[in-house]
Amino acid sequence: MKGKPAPSGLSLMSTSDICSASVELEIGLVEWRVLAIVPSGGFHFVGFNEVTRVGRVSSPIVSFDCRDRRGLTTSGRFYRLNGDSGLPRPAESVWSIYCFRNRIGDYFDATHLFAPEDRMTSPSDRTRAVLDTRWFLQTLAEGEQTSIAGLVRSVAIGLLRHYPTDTEMAVSATVAPTIWSAPRKDRADERR
Repeated sequence: MKGKPAPSGLSLMSTSDICSASVELEIGLVEWRVLAIVPSGGFHFVGFNEVTRVGRVSSPIVSFDCRDRRGLTTSGRFYRLNGDSGLPRPAESVWSIYCFRNRIGDYFDATHLFAPEDRMTSPSDRTRAVLDTRWFLQTLAEGEQTSIAGLVRSVAIGLLRHYPTDTEMAVSATVAPTIWSAPRKDRADERR
């Protein structure tokens, strides 16, 4: 997704208005998303402070606990993700302004990696898992910022949630042999 120019008439909270992480150690976010900057691989929480209702963009995420839905950012601040994910137009504007100010071009929505829904895996989930895993591996190969163990583990868990199994890959190979090949049995045995 390409960053959009900053809309006129909207403003992002001034950096001088932001309390230090030692004063405001944890912020609960509502109507939130997780957006990833390409190619740096930095993941950011975007949403509204549940108390002040001010739009926020976090510094890059360092670690994330999927069970508690709580993450630590490079500023030392914790963000707690409350309620369902969703990014209404005002929060999109905050992100757009952030992208404009920081000269960010490409990004993508990585919310599904941090808050996988409890539902059956669909074909589109599986396809997205394959594509996102390729991006994740490319990012790991190219970047320094994603070498943080906790964040890598959290993203890996999210990617694996809908990643195709060997059986699903074999079925896909039968149906679309020009696109997929059946997993080699000796490779599957090595992984166990």
